[in-house]
Amino acid sequence: MTIRPILILFLTSLLVGTGCSIVHTVPLAGREGDTILVSTGSPDNMTEANITSITYTPTSTGTPITIPNTQIHSVFNLYPDKKAAAWLYSDAVLIENKSGHGPWTTIIALDLPTGGSALPVGIGALQVNTTATYGDTVPGINGADMALEILPATATSPDPSPFTYRGTGGIELSGDLTQLSPMPRLEFRPTYTGVDGANTYGAVEVKIDIDRSGLGETDYNIILDDKIGTIQTRNVTFTSHHTRFETTVYMISPTGELQYSDVNFSIISQGLVNPVNAYVLPTDTDITTTWYDIDGNVVIPPVDRDVKVANLTGLP
Repeated sequence: MTIRPILILFLTSLLVGTGCSIVHTVPLAGREGDTILVSTGSPDNMTEANITSITYTPTSTGTPITIPNTQIHSVFNLYPDKKAAAWLYSDAVLIENKSGHGPWTTIIALDLPTGGSALPVGIGALQVNTTATYGDTVPGINGADMALEILPATATSPDPSPFTYRGTGGIELSGDLTQLSPMPRLEFRPTYTGVDGANTYGAVEVKIDIDRSGLGETDYNIILDDKIGTIQTRNVTFTSHHTRFETTVYMISPTGELQYSDVNFSIISQGLVNPVNAYVLPTDTDITTTWYDIDGNVVIPPVDRDVKVANLTGLP
């Protein structure tokens, strides 16, 4: 598979749109066995498991052909480079205001079928349907046609791309795109109700009763959703502390510009989610959220802004 230079320009422009779902394939034409990248907009939680169908509809017949999910290499979120204009100066920040999460577009790396299952040569459109959450203000991908031309196979048609790279000593190794997919996680966030208004805060403290017995220090990760507003303009700092039975997350804005949708973080641990010890969050888990103004006084938000478990992705 060859990904043309236009891919670089395409990927860096994905996030310029505001409040929209950019749907596209790269390249725009492929042969059987080629690996293509499919942009599916800005869903909140797309995974291979909640992609309900992928179809290709040839223009010549108008009849959808199902592409099995086994053709999916990986599903991952693509962010702009933090040194790029797309991060520093574009309207990508408005994606946050429309969705409550960071400025990403979700990419599906998809192998086109081969052999007897190969798609017919000619022009057509790819469709992806999913139960992933797009929110009320960000258009979903369901029902959208993405132009894709199927080219004739040749004697040199490639197998699905192994995404090879060079390691130490120049040895070629096969890449593993599944390493790009978000891991199973416990996600904590407020319910997003729209663009953040004038109610901002100096700090927030989130205490979670969670038993991490038996886990090593290096197998307990707290990951903050990467957002332009938090990092670039409001200087919000993030830190955490945990004991055996309690995890505490702190976010502080010295200028009093912390927004409640900033408090979006995940707990990720291989030990918690392995098949032998799949973690189940107790139904009586205590999550205590305390908000402070810029002077350190405890304040009560004007609406319900407690941080809740919003996503148990990949967990029972």
